[in-house]
Amino acid sequence: MARMIRSGRYLFALFAVLAALAIRFWLNNAVHGQPFVSFFFAVLLVAALAGAGPAFFATILSSALGVYFFMEPASALMVSGGDLLRLIAFLTIGSSVAALTEAKRRAIVSAIDAQLKAANARNREFTEEKIRKREEFLSGVLDSLPHEIAVIDASGEIIAINSRWECFAPGERHCVAVGANYMDVSRAAAAEGDLHARTALDGIEQLLRGERNEFSMEYPCHAPGSERWFLMHGARANCAPAAVVISHTDITERVRAERSRSELMEKLRESDRRKDEFLATLAHELRNPLAPIRNAIHVLQWDAEQASWDARDLSMLEIADRQAQHLNRLVDDLLEVSRITRGKIELKKQPIDLADVLRNALETARPLIERGGHKLEIALPPDPIVVDGDPVRLAQLFTNLLNNAAKYTDPGGVISLTAEAKEGAAVVVVRDNGVGIPSEMLPHVFELFTQVDRTLGRAQGGIGVGLALVRRIAELHGGAVEAQSDGLGKGSAFTVHLPVSVAGALEKTPERGGKAPGQTAAPRRILVIDDERDVADSLMALLDGFGATVRVAYGGAEGLAALAGFQPELIFLDIGMPGMDGYETARRIRSVPEGRAATLVALTGWGPDQIQDRAREAGFDAQLTKPASLTALRQLLASVAPNACADKPRA
Repeated sequence: MARMIRSGRYLFALFAVLAALAIRFWLNNAVHGQPFVSFFFAVLLVAALAGAGPAFFATILSSALGVYFFMEPASALMVSGGDLLRLIAFLTIGSSVAALTEAKRRAIVSAIDAQLKAANARNREFTEEKIRKREEFLSGVLDSLPHEIAVIDASGEIIAINSRWECFAPGERHCVAVGANYMDVSRAAAAEGDLHARTALDGIEQLLRGERNEFSMEYPCHAPGSERWFLMHGARANCAPAAVVISHTDITERVRAERSRSELMEKLRESDRRKDEFLATLAHELRNPLAPIRNAIHVLQWDAEQASWDARDLSMLEIADRQAQHLNRLVDDLLEVSRITRGKIELKKQPIDLADVLRNALETARPLIERGGHKLEIALPPDPIVVDGDPVRLAQLFTNLLNNAAKYTDPGGVISLTAEAKEGAAVVVVRDNGVGIPSEMLPHVFELFTQVDRTLGRAQGGIGVGLALVRRIAELHGGAVEAQSDGLGKGSAFTVHLPVSVAGALEKTPERGGKAPGQTAAPRRILVIDDERDVADSLMALLDGFGATVRVAYGGAEGLAALAGFQPELIFLDIGMPGMDGYETARRIRSVPEGRAATLVALTGWGPDQIQDRAREAGFDAQLTKPASLTALRQLLASVAPNACADKPRA
């Protein structure tokens, strides 16, 4: 390239001289006697544009052409005395011009070169300063991060670290310093059986091969007397050549916190489990004394019908009955708490007419409503509203709402129950003009164990389960419930939304109540086996009122001994007996001919869902939860009676 440029400059000098020659011929008559006049300008032009070498070349060539064409003798390279001075003068001037031009050019080039060097130096200093500041900035950023950070290249060599990394392994600093090979350290640890090192090594190799962009792992780094945990994170750097950024973060406190939280959650779960067990056990233990109380009350009520009791005695009997029922509801609530918290509420769904469910709920709640002297307004639709639901649980839902309205409405208040079908849903509203609900409590009324302090001097009892159960039953049916109140003294309304059944035939729910004792059929021979004498004796007295022959055994062995001679048609058998429990007793009853044909009913203070499977396996036909209501007892007796008996209550 330089040679071509040099040749071009000499060609330029040649053309410039030839142009001057042409001009000299053209001006020959005007400048006769001045052979070098045009060549002088050519030399100046060449010196200015092409440099000293071409200028010297132009001077020599111009001299030769001037002598040859314009000096005497013509067409000869010979010079006379006078022309020799002109030639020498031209050569001197041309050479001087070339020399001066070269000196100037070199001075200019030198100045430009100096300026360029100075500029380059300034640029280099600026760039170096900029790079230094950027490196200081990046180093400051890395040092400020709460992580130990290093960058390794494709070979595994550490090429950059932050200050925390330098302190990462004080005893093995040579293994983590810049220039050390991180991969070799990991390979050595993996070869010694360190599974965490193997995992880290595999992850980094995958990053370097481009198989993944990042990976993370947690690993322990324990020392004598201390336990530490770290989070290692690797990320492929978006640069060439390939590099990986590795960070280690001390997560010891987080791991300890997680362990503490896990231990606390486990303790809470264990506490909840023990609480559920306690509530279930408490309910069971309360049912045992409650059963003979209820049985005795029923027997006394029958006796009162046969004898002329005075008003005071009847009133006392009604008080005892109401309080026994209240206590029974509290025990039921305890069991419901256990079912709610464990998610054990189960439904037996079928297509039902919502009006039938509401009538059953009204029948159950009516005694409490009438006792408060409340006016009851009912508006049920003329056409059936069919829902897919459990009739017992839905009746429980609406009974709870009606009882709640009766409890929190002053005597002589108004309670309304309305039902309608609206936009594909059944909408039931229970409204009262009672004491109302404070606005701040509305979001919490359906929470378990919530007791709303509606008035300063009004205590209504209960354990705060009823409304929580209402919401749970509604949700299990795919519905919802909401509470509205304008505040204290302005009443409240509870609205239940249930999806309407799209298909299905109606199944009538069983009618509540039952026949009077003198109208109920009963088996002829009934055996009661219960280690609690009060329970057994009171149940015998109650069953005796149905006209059956009843025998009592106070344990499993005694009950088995009574089978052969008595041959009962119906056996009430307590589950929780000491020694031989009800399950073992049932299996033995079923193993002898006298017990195979009898109807075997489990008596238990536990909820039916807690014993159902074991009871079925042991051979029980039915279950009766203590204390049994008269309705449940009548239905059970009627279902197993071979024919109607003369079951007038016995005086």
